[in-house]
Amino acid sequence: MYNYSITIPTFVHRFDEYFKPLMLSICKMRPDVCKVIFVNGQHKKDFNQTYRQDILKFAADCPNTYLIMSPIVRGCSYMWNTCFNHTNTPYCLNLNDDITVLNNFFDDYEKVIMHNSNLGDESFRINYSFSHFSIFRNDLFDVGYFDERLLGFGEEDGDWMWQWEVKKQKKMRIYSINNIIRHTDLKETNIENM
Repeated sequence: MYNYSITIPTFVHRFDEYFKPLMLSICKMRPDVCKVIFVNGQHKKDFNQTYRQDILKFAADCPNTYLIMSPIVRGCSYMWNTCFNHTNTPYCLNLNDDITVLNNFFDDYEKVIMHNSNLGDESFRINYSFSHFSIFRNDLFDVGYFDERLLGFGEEDGDWMWQWEVKKQKKMRIYSINNIIRHTDLKETNIENM
């Protein structure tokens, strides 16, 4: 049994281009790992019922995948906290829905967790990012959850990391793990090269 779960917040506009390929890769590489997906609503719009049906059908074919749906838009802190509360493993690997995981990513992540447990289990960032990061469950009880008063999308990660570092009196570890592509980075690079 794996000692981590995978959590992914997702949005209607990323379903076909990013979410489906990501989930197919994850399910192929780690079918036995619990996957908790937060399906977010849209700002000032009714929940797209075609999307609701499509994602339910899609998830039904993904092993060990559980959906949480919100008919209204929720901020990152709320989505992350809700996903973490629906898992029961020591670690939660949170992935944005606009990334691609390649072969060996999970092998490398699992090695880091094993190494981390030898040093003392704790949360850590991957490749200096909160687009993919690892939460150690006890840190949520020790430091506190992500601040849901931050309603939007931004600064909730920096706020939590600051609280973590104040509580722990040290810097949060950062591990470099290859075989993960963040598509936002690619788009920013393409814009800079135009």
